[in-house]
Order: sequence, then structure tokens, then C-alpha cells
Amino acid sequence: RSYEGTMFLLNDSLKRLKTDHLDLLQLHDLRTEEDLEEIFSGSGALRALKDARKEGKIKFIGITGHHDPQILISAIKRYEFDTVLAHWIRYRFSFVLLYIIILLASFIHKYIAMYLWTALSSVIKTLLGKTGGHWF
Repeated sequence: RSYEGTMFLLNDSLKRLKTDHLDLLQLHDLRTEEDLEEIFSGSGALRALKDARKEGKIKFIGITGHHDPQILISAIKRYEFDTVLAHWIRYRFSFVLLYIIILLASFIHKYIAMYLWTALSSVIKTLLGKTGGHWF
């Protein structure tokens, strides 16, 4: 989540993929306020991604979160990310509705692309009676 680590991983990925840019780079699995403080610091990952975008190495900056929806909401209030990937199957149904409403309300004025992770695959997994780990 540091500037140096993010730039190293980005440049390594570009080299291994034999390309000069990526369409989207996401700060993955934000869980805590400490994660946010680290990425938003002057020596954090977000500064690296902004620099990379200025250099033409990435087009869009996104975040992902799989645990606490409030962390995603806090993040998008601090910066206008282009995408948000949220894992909503983990939450109870009533909480899912609240979570989606809060996130969508937060996105209305910012035009952020939101996508929900594993919604269909989790339903299929349940229907097939699969448990634990990856099944595909």
C-alpha cells in the first residue's frame, strides 16, 4: 500500500504483460481505517496511482472491499475513484439492502462504476451444493 511498492508492482506487471498501460488498477481489499490512512498518505498507493495515470500507465483507478462497507464509503468520500468492487454476498440480506442503498447514494453525484463481486457465482455454488474454496 506504499508508493514505492505500488510503483514496483505496476511496472513489474507492465513488463510481464508486455504492455505500456493498464485500463484499470485497483487498490484491493481495503479493510480498515488504517488501510485508508496508508493509501491516502503522501507516500501511499493512491499518490502512486495518480502519478501513474499522469504518465499514461493506467487509465482508471479503483478500489475493492470485501468486509466493511463503511471503509468503501469513507474511501469514496475522500477521493473520486473510477470503480468500486464490492462483495455483498457475505452480508445478511437486510444489511445488503442498506449497504447497496448507501453505496449507490454515494455514487450518484460522482459517476463511479460499481460492480458486485461473486453475486452470480455464489448463487450457482449454493445451488450446486459446493462448499469452501474455489470450485470453478
